[in-house]
Amino acid sequence: MRGFQQGQHVLRDLCESHDVIALQEHWLSDCNLSEINNIHNNFVAISKCAMSERLQRGVLCGRPFGGLAVLARKSLVHSLTLLAVDSACRCLAELAKLHTGHVVLIVNVYLPCFSANSDYESAINDCVGFIENCLVCYDYNSAVLLGDFNFECDIRNSG
Repeated sequence: MRGFQQGQHVLRDLCESHDVIALQEHWLSDCNLSEINNIHNNFVAISKCAMSERLQRGVLCGRPFGGLAVLARKSLVHSLTLLAVDSACRCLAELAKLHTGHVVLIVNVYLPCFSANSDYESAINDCVGFIENCLVCYDYNSAVLLGDFNFECDIRNSG
């Protein structure tokens, strides 16, 4: 999104033509997350702030960062349940129970931009471990991985 304030108009347009929307980089603090829930009357959302820990230490210097959310059309989804968020707020997992009773595990990811260094490898491994843990530990009928992968799908890329 590169910030909720500048992306909210596009998000409203997406709500008109999509049933599930995965957001990354909404840049909202905890006290402003309700803005995502109020974006469209026909959608329910689960969102997390990536800056919570940083904001608890004092005033944020520099630009805001991160944040994940998943929005789902109410006519499709009976309930959304937050399962987990990884420690870096790069992965958010939730269960979407459809009106049919079918349960979908949704994992929204915001992977780091590709870099050929050990910090990148570590961040990717953390995300993959989080995803694997969700796939193994929760009960669901289907799983969907959504988000911003930030790399070309190439065998030489560890992502």
